[in-house]
Formats: sequence, C-alpha cells, structure tokens
Amino acid sequence: MNKGKKIFLIMLVTTLLLSSFTQVDAAKDEKIDFKIEPIKLFNDPLCISKQKLSNYLQDSGWPQIYDKGIEDCANALTMDSEANIIVAGYSGYITESLSEELDFLTIKYDNTGNEIWNVTYDSGYYDLGWDVAVDSSDNILLYGFNWSSYGDQQDLKLYLRVVKIDKNGVYQWNRSYHNAINNFPGGIKVDSQDNIIISGGYGNLDDLVFSLWVLKMDNDGTEIWNKTFTDDLISIGTDVALDSNDNIIVGGISASFFGQGYNIVKYDSNGTQISAHRYNMGTQPNSIALDEEENMILSGIGYSSDSETGTWFTLKCDKEGDLLWTRQFDSGSFDAAQDVAIDSQGNIITVGNSWFSGEKIEQFAIIYDKDGNEKCLKRSGVEGVINGVFIDSDDNIYITGAINQSFDYSFYTDLYDDTTPPSIQMIKPVENYLYILNNKFIPLPKNTIIIGKITITIKADDPNDVMKVEFYTNYNLRETLTELDYKWTWSGGALFSKIILNIMIYDESGNVARYELMVWKPF
Repeated sequence: MNKGKKIFLIMLVTTLLLSSFTQVDAAKDEKIDFKIEPIKLFNDPLCISKQKLSNYLQDSGWPQIYDKGIEDCANALTMDSEANIIVAGYSGYITESLSEELDFLTIKYDNTGNEIWNVTYDSGYYDLGWDVAVDSSDNILLYGFNWSSYGDQQDLKLYLRVVKIDKNGVYQWNRSYHNAINNFPGGIKVDSQDNIIISGGYGNLDDLVFSLWVLKMDNDGTEIWNKTFTDDLISIGTDVALDSNDNIIVGGISASFFGQGYNIVKYDSNGTQISAHRYNMGTQPNSIALDEEENMILSGIGYSSDSETGTWFTLKCDKEGDLLWTRQFDSGSFDAAQDVAIDSQGNIITVGNSWFSGEKIEQFAIIYDKDGNEKCLKRSGVEGVINGVFIDSDDNIYITGAINQSFDYSFYTDLYDDTTPPSIQMIKPVENYLYILNNKFIPLPKNTIIIGKITITIKADDPNDVMKVEFYTNYNLRETLTELDYKWTWSGGALFSKIILNIMIYDESGNVARYELMVWKPF
C-alpha cells in the first residue's frame, strides 16, 4: 500500500501513456450515469466498530499516534464548529483467518489532542479513506474507495464511496460510484447549502481515455448533477475547492504523449463550466486551496532535469486563472507535496514527504508568503508522510499522515506551534558577483562566478536559535557545523561546472532557514 497518499497517480499516468493509443475528442462537458448502490453491510451494527481502544492511545496532547494494526495511515483532516479535529484514513489488519483487511478509520480529537472517539467501517471489501469534510451540523462526510482484490487496486478497478456519519460517529448513509472500468478519487467539499461535491477521474486504461469528473449531491446523498471534462488524453480531478459563491474549482492533471501539467476547471453551482486553464508545468497536483482574494493555489509534484527526479511544485494564479508565480523545491531525491492550506495572512502551507536524506522517507513542510517567498522549511525528523493539513481561525497548523515505527505505519497527527526558522544573513558569497581565491571582485549583470576556493560564511542574528548548519553542493551534503563560527571553505567543483549551492540552518524544532544559489566554477 502506498504511504504517500496520492503518489500512485504517477503510475496511472505512466501506464496510460504506455498503453495503446486511441484518439480522444476535444474538451467536452457531459452527463455520465453513475451507478449508486448503498451497501447493506454498512447497516449491520457488527460492521461498525466504535470503541476507545485505550491500548493503542498515546497520552493526551500533540502529537497523537494511533496504532491498531499492521498499517494505519491518515490521509486527510478537517475541523468542526467546536474546534474538534477529524482525521480520516484507513487501518490494515490481519484477520483470524490470516487474511489482510483494510477498513475506513476515522478519529475525532479535541483541539488539545484528547481522543473523543474512533470508528471503523467495513464494506466487506478492502476500504481506503481518502478525504473528509464536515457540514454545518458537524456531520462528517468521508470519501474513499474500495476494491475486491489487490489486482483490482493496481488496475484502478475501484468503487468510489461517500459515507456520512453524524458528529458522534453514528452511520447515516453511503453512496457508491462506479463508472466505466477504471476510477480514481479526488477531493470532497461541502458548500454553504450543505450540498456535497466530490471530484475524481474515470476511464479505460486499455483505450487510453481518462476524464476529469465532478459530482454534486444534496445532504441526503441524492445526486443533483455530475459533469466530465477531457483535455488531451488524460484528465483527472485530484482535488476540489469552493469559492464564496459556491463556484466549484477542480484542480487536476492533463497529460498526453507530449507532456503533462496542472489544470483548473471551474464550474458554477449549477454545474455550468465557467473556465478551464491548463498550465504546462508541474506533473501532478495533489491539492488545491483558495486564499481570501480567491486566488487559486495548486501544490503537488513537479520534475527537475537537474536531479532527474520528482520535486515539490506549487503554483499560484489569480481568480481568473492567470498565472502569478510558481515555486519548486528539489532536494535531489523524490519530493512530493500532498496538501496545501492558506492562513489568514495569505501564507501558503504545503505539506508532504521527501527522500531528502536519500535513505528514508520523512515528513516535510514548506511555508511560503503570499508572494511565493519561502518563509520556513520544516524538517521535523519524523520518518513517514504528511497527507493532510488544516489551519484554524487562529492560524494554528494541524497536520496528519503516518509515522513509520519499525516498518509498522501508524496514524500521526500533530500541531505545529512553531514555524519560525532562525534569522540569518548570507555574508559570502553575494549573488551576482565574481570571486577569485576567496576575494570579492566585481559585480556581474547575472550569475555568480567563483574561481578557486571560497570560504562560505553565514551569520545568525541570534546564535542561540541555531542548532546546526548544513552545506550542500548539487544535493550532496558536504559539511555539518554546530559551532558558532559558521564558515566552510569550499574548493571543489569540476572545470566549467554549474553548481547548486544550498545552505540549511536548523533550530531545535526542525525549522529551517534555507539559502540556495546557483554558481559557476570555471576552474
């Protein structure tokens, strides 16, 4: 099972593009008849387990770790009107007959980290919780999927499912959607009228056709409308957001043999398409969010030709879809933003996972201001993934995902109460200057050129805030310093080479101030 919530979408796109080619019509918007089949097993009280499970709980407070079975992974979280945290995902366990099972798992905490209840749902198949939302009465809407065999999961022969439970975790209803042969889940939101909107994708892998779709239902689960959109060969709605007028903004992916990129399709509340924008950048957006000005932010995965691997890629555009800026973080190993949220100041909090060390996957977060300036990189040291983020009205940042405990993945939910990195100044080198044998010579119109060795020097405004400083060249760690004199003499580099110089300054909470500079080394 994938520990990064949405990474196996990459496998889908790769599979599609390597399949036999079939011509696809131009972008279209039409109604698809989905099959709705409430599963009777959900009405059986034996299939709904609600218990305290105190044997698996940590002490109250954050972080909270929940370990029930061989694999427990949280994929999303939200907050209700009483500031309780609702976390949704799945739990994997071994039955008495020694078979592996997966169930939806939902946990409700108060905002100080005390568990209120947890509940699992078993349809009789493999069930995986993907996203979560709440309505105005604090009912909880779970979105996920189920499949009958792991072969069906790999082939995306999935039944997409919405389950409604009340604020006490009591089952209300479920709806199942299965169109064509292959299906992929996206996101779920609840509008101002308590209507429920879900996004995703469907198609046929063999025919190389995959369409973005969005469906709106009322609060009782009755379908109001559904729409599809196809651009190029592959379109998938990986997440959904709502603006102040209940317009529906679907973020997703468009791809063909000639490339792929982020896209945004906007509908009004009646399902009429307002606009569609494709950005020929990024490879897989995993989440979309709107700020107070209704600018749209997509975050997910990009690609770096320098490191030849996946990168952390974020895109911001205005409410009309015009591009404002993009930002990319490349550790030199695989990086993936899984979710994004916006605080009251317009700061953009992106969370996910990275193979930064080159040895293990770790939880990761990057915070940008509204203009795309990096404010903080958070590297908490937790081995695992972050799949969801929520910001409350006081700008507290809650995250959830999974932690690896001796190859046993467990729910992991935390509050980031400190995201302020050390304040630093870069003394040497200065960007767009020529340096010869450690001496600063002349300013250059562009580029930084270093001839011979140079002593790279930084200064911390408050040395007590700094735990360590790391120096990287071309993604390789060269030196780690813990003393107050943060200087490193560098003389390496091949002839006429382009070097990515990266300096990371850590505090004790894993907050990182980062300085990155492209330099040229003639010799």
